[in-house]
Amino acid sequence: MLSRPLRLLVALVAAVAVALAVLAPPTATGSSYDAAGAALEDRRGGGSRSAEPWTVRFEVVNHNVERRQSAIDVALRTAARTGAPVVLLQEVCWWQARAIRQAHPDWTVGWKADASSGSCLRNTGLEALADRGRRDSGLVAIWTGGARGAVTARTFRHQGARRFDHGLVCVSWRATGTVRRACSTHLVNASKVTKRRGTQFRQAREVRRWTGPWVRRGNLVIVGGDFNAGPASRTMDHLYAVDGAGRFIEATGCPRAVLACRRSLSTTFDGGSIKIDYVFFSANRVPPGAPHSLRVVPTLSDHHLLTGWARVRVRSR
Repeated sequence: MLSRPLRLLVALVAAVAVALAVLAPPTATGSSYDAAGAALEDRRGGGSRSAEPWTVRFEVVNHNVERRQSAIDVALRTAARTGAPVVLLQEVCWWQARAIRQAHPDWTVGWKADASSGSCLRNTGLEALADRGRRDSGLVAIWTGGARGAVTARTFRHQGARRFDHGLVCVSWRATGTVRRACSTHLVNASKVTKRRGTQFRQAREVRRWTGPWVRRGNLVIVGGDFNAGPASRTMDHLYAVDGAGRFIEATGCPRAVLACRRSLSTTFDGGSIKIDYVFFSANRVPPGAPHSLRVVPTLSDHHLLTGWARVRVRSR
């Protein structure tokens, strides 16, 4: 039998243990946050989950590949390495787009022809004779999260020449109760033909008009591509939400509050300090002050590969 002083000591230790158990924070199993749902969202919708519920890091790969297969391969490998659920490509030959779709039947792959290029000619061998003589080059939009996404394509009303059918192609899907749309676009090059500047301006305006209803409905809208226009141009006023008439926040490496970084001047094209390629996220889904960034990587294409990301709200509060 324990002595009276020892019994008192044992009782005191037990009382302290009970107090510590009461003051301890609840375990994760008692949290109202749906961890399983967040994990599913991260796997299908892209990005890693942040501390704020239903906000994820959403990553996008964008590249004008100049019809170079090696550049396409780099873009797809980059998406696999970073976990980006969206890949947006420009200047892709028809047969390259077909090869992507055949190699990845579990992806949603959208393609739209927008120009003609002799470098897209191909000896089709035993393939359908209808493919002989095809010169189609165009846009690709990919969602890697499933094969049941929807594909839409639109052609600009205004074109720089008869041989162009510029526009945009989009893939869309639903996750965590939110519709997401990712669009690849390519505006007319106005650098060598002055009269095309007005056409380019009107094409960007059409992008704003087409995407406006989606943003107003609360969709997460992503637009990436080769705009053939500098950040400070009137053309890009149609995209920027902060100091323009658009509805988008650009993926840059600077805080949104810094005016000089809203239209980042990072080089995206060989041959000088030129920026004409962009990744945009709709401002309705980017919380104020949310981090976002852009990585620029040279490839064998004359354009650089862009890996842009932002913390986006994937479910309404």
